[in-house]
Amino acid sequence: MEQTAQLRFSNPAVAPLTHGRLAVVDIGSSSVRLVVYDDVEKYPYMVLNQKVWCALGEGKGKGTFRLEAEAMERTLAALEWFTWVAREAGAGLILPFATSAVREAENGPDFIALARKELGLRVSILTGEEEARLSALGATASIPDAKGVVIDLGGGSLELSDTELDRFVSLPLGVFSLKNLSGNNPVKAAEILGEELARIDWLKSLQGRSLLAIGSGMRSIARLHMAACKYPLSILHDYRLPKDNGLAFCEALMAGKIDAHLHDLSRAYSDVLPYRAAALTALLRIPYIDEVRFATFGLREGVLFSQTDSPVRQSPLLAFAMDD
Repeated sequence: MEQTAQLRFSNPAVAPLTHGRLAVVDIGSSSVRLVVYDDVEKYPYMVLNQKVWCALGEGKGKGTFRLEAEAMERTLAALEWFTWVAREAGAGLILPFATSAVREAENGPDFIALARKELGLRVSILTGEEEARLSALGATASIPDAKGVVIDLGGGSLELSDTELDRFVSLPLGVFSLKNLSGNNPVKAAEILGEELARIDWLKSLQGRSLLAIGSGMRSIARLHMAACKYPLSILHDYRLPKDNGLAFCEALMAGKIDAHLHDLSRAYSDVLPYRAAALTALLRIPYIDEVRFATFGLREGVLFSQTDSPVRQSPLLAFAMDD
């Protein structure tokens, strides 16, 4: 299978993708995910989506951080499986990339070298800036009218991007970090993140704006809210929570008052759910933020669109409805 040594976002000399199927492999701090997209020359659509919980970022907090041997073994096994699946699914190109856990780990380069040696995968490590910008590219491509802050909360980091101005920040405060730094106290975790957010000057000037939340962890909060309030539709894309409503629901999640089984969440997701709620609580407390909108496109779609000549800015719901 053909691969690229670098993402086109990092190296514009890489030729743009113009046709066929593309496989994106996202090596995150919590899970490793494979998504195969088809029809990349028009409006790409997902034909395969698989995920394996590997917890590369578990134990990340203060001080030196190292990837644990068992977590690396789980991840390499997942990558081997995903490479085979992508090939069988007809993907002509595979783009593997790693985020916060590998980026910040002392032995991150060793893991990348191991993936190259054992599997032949040339894994790109995204910088914090690249992760934030690519997340914003994916999110705003799917909700073009969004104005505010794109938030991408992972296991090891939190990326924030202004939807309109060239401003971004990457904080080493993902759900694993918040859990460890707070001593397993979600309320304290919200306070820790709130203190860090207060130091970001451009967040203080966002008047009448939205949070644009991406990632499966944040979407799990939306799914639980939809189940709790018996929302009549099963459409998650652009589901909205007003500020007061969102804060009340997140505080209930942190206190364990919401049954995670309202939606079929995995054990791994339900264990860190209070810290996702803690992060969203801190973000909703930002002055002038009015609501949170949940997007189904994010970092992986940003990577996909960055490989083409120009991203299509359109709601996926409208695009698929109009596709003949």
